[in-house]
Amino acid sequence: MKKIFTQSVKNGAALVCAALLLAVCAGGLKAQNPYPDYDFKAANADGDTLYYRITSATAPYTVAVTRCHDSATFDLQLPLNDYDYQIEVPGTVTYNGIPYAVTAVDEKAFYLQKGIRDVQLPASIAAIGSYAFAYSNIVSIDVPGAVSILKTGTFEGCDSLASLTLNEGLLEIEENIFSSNRIQTLTFPASLRKFRPLTSGTLPCKRIVFQSDSLHPNDTLYLSPSCFRGLSQQLQQVVFSDNIFQLPDGCFSGFHSWVGTVVLPARLTEIPYRCFYEGALYDIQFPENLETISDQAFMSAFIDHPVFTIPASTTHIGSKAFYGGGPVILTLECEQPPTLGSQAFNTNRQLEFTVPCGSLSLYLTAPGWSEMVTNPRVSMGEGSGCVGVDDYEQGTLKVWPNPVEVAVNVQCTMYNVQFGMKTVEVFDVYGKLVHTENVTDNPARVNVSDLRAGVYILRVTDADGHEYHQKIVKK
Repeated sequence: MKKIFTQSVKNGAALVCAALLLAVCAGGLKAQNPYPDYDFKAANADGDTLYYRITSATAPYTVAVTRCHDSATFDLQLPLNDYDYQIEVPGTVTYNGIPYAVTAVDEKAFYLQKGIRDVQLPASIAAIGSYAFAYSNIVSIDVPGAVSILKTGTFEGCDSLASLTLNEGLLEIEENIFSSNRIQTLTFPASLRKFRPLTSGTLPCKRIVFQSDSLHPNDTLYLSPSCFRGLSQQLQQVVFSDNIFQLPDGCFSGFHSWVGTVVLPARLTEIPYRCFYEGALYDIQFPENLETISDQAFMSAFIDHPVFTIPASTTHIGSKAFYGGGPVILTLECEQPPTLGSQAFNTNRQLEFTVPCGSLSLYLTAPGWSEMVTNPRVSMGEGSGCVGVDDYEQGTLKVWPNPVEVAVNVQCTMYNVQFGMKTVEVFDVYGKLVHTENVTDNPARVNVSDLRAGVYILRVTDADGHEYHQKIVKK
């Protein structure tokens, strides 16, 4: 009996809940309104009834567009169709003979309104509340320049959103304004100063543009950690603003869709930890004022055979900064060798370094660099346009045999005509002078039989004082 009674109670409760739901949906029972009360409602030019909340009852008179209060489904989370296709919010609305400026859109004002496709906001709108258009079907919207902050969830769940225009005046983007959309290019105005993660989901955006503020060149655009979260599968290009002075750690870690050359912010001085870790870069252009490439910044980040240039201002390359990946051709414009963290480059692959004219001997003797050049996979030399190193004008240095066991032959030529040599010096990889000879013959025979097996650097000075360098291997 008790079991039958309990089941009857459960069945009865279910019937009551179903009846309440039907009554609410039919408008027979109003759910409690969790949104701000409205003060009046008025039809716009298209005949749509909009609800307003007075935000200033004294001059200047202002109102905010608030939630539609005719709906009985406030807290049932059901799709709404209180509006058809286009909503045009007026710049002013009159109530009791008083004209009010429409300056805000309340939190969740158009939340779940599935009938909306296009929203037109007046220039007078200065604030848009959180989730104002969330889970609506809007396709396009132009956010007025008077709006300084885009609040959390403003366009969350707007799967149909394909066009978003953000105007000068926007200062800050709060976290997760989207969860999904159809926008291919997002352009942020020069006025933007704080940029947080756009989504907790995944966006199809392929291109992001940060416009530069030429009127305020020293104002910083702050990018928060994980600010590009949710874009890694589609994002192909970022155009950086000149107002970006730093990037957060790991900001592009795991991005796999890059196309073309990635041009970093012009005023960036440090590439942070794991900035492009396990990405898929083809090429990168470093800023001229770059000082530091941090640990693992480009670890396993390049595909194909990257060829790039590190600017003259660079003073440090961190641990495993360029570790992993395939062969690399790298031009260093730094006359003084940057300090190196452990395993800054992966010497298990082919590495080709070109250094500034006259600096080869510095690299060959600098800590970290000198150890690398002993590896047969690593080659290092000065540029083809250098004077006095390996090639003087059309002069060349010939060394044979190499590797050498007893004696090495050294010859300098120019235009296929031999010219005089003065000294031949031999340095070990630590920069210590281990052998020197004054020579007059060309070619000259230099005995190195007393040297231990290993890698050495020949420095040859010709009669005109020009220097030439060549790596030799002593067996």
